[in-house]
Amino acid sequence: MAETTPRRRAQNFTKPDGVELKEYLEKLIAAEHDYFMAKLAAIEKATEIAASSMRDRLAGMNEFRAAMQDLSARMVTRAEMALQMDKLESDIADLKRSRDLAAGKASQTSVIISLLFGVAGVIFGIINLAT
Repeated sequence: MAETTPRRRAQNFTKPDGVELKEYLEKLIAAEHDYFMAKLAAIEKATEIAASSMRDRLAGMNEFRAAMQDLSARMVTRAEMALQMDKLESDIADLKRSRDLAAGKASQTSVIISLLFGVAGVIFGIINLAT
């Protein structure tokens, strides 16, 4: 009980009421040509879209690259920063010494003023005792 499949009948290209082989092949070739031309047009359109997208992407990347170059031009290197920090620390130490000297002079001045007031008080006291 083998299953039989219907056989495909071959077209008779010699019948007067049928299509001639040349016309049949020309139609097949024309259909294939149209199919491949449509496919080629779709590929060209996809290529244009991809190229446009790539141009936009590259423009964005170039803008980012320019921003990074600008940023790196404004940044200071580690060595330059260390040099500046050393200079600032030296300046701060000089200011601390200057402040300490000023505070010392201020306390020396107040001691001298106090001593003068004390001597003046003793002198007034001696004058009061003598009179």
